[in-house]
Amino acid sequence: MRGITVNFRRRCLADIAGVGVLGVLVAIAALFVSESILPKILWLFLFVIISIIGLWLWAARQSPETPMGWLFVAAVSIVAAGVWYGISRLLSVLLFSGHAQSLSENVDLSISFMICPGLTGIAIAGWVRALVLRSAR
Repeated sequence: MRGITVNFRRRCLADIAGVGVLGVLVAIAALFVSESILPKILWLFLFVIISIIGLWLWAARQSPETPMGWLFVAAVSIVAAGVWYGISRLLSVLLFSGHAQSLSENVDLSISFMICPGLTGIAIAGWVRALVLRSAR
């Protein structure tokens, strides 16, 4: 019974560390975005949502268990956002002209900025979580 309690306590400590890192990352992002663009209450909602997604991803069987695995996820997230933006811009140039092209650029950039920081932040927090799990053993 004691082994289950120690393992549970270790995982809870790691989850708290991961959610704490997500909180710091969301707070840093909130410093750079004007309140007229995104009200402060929405940052709290964003933190709750990204924390739930992070906890779900960290508990998934397919998620990395090592710190290097989480750094790899962060790198893939950044590369994927760049590839998404590049391909969508290429398609916008080929398919649209004039005003529609500039609107498409804003949408493409917005989607890239939504995907990359969220997954990268969860991966960085997962890295810290994995470090805490490894050091607690």
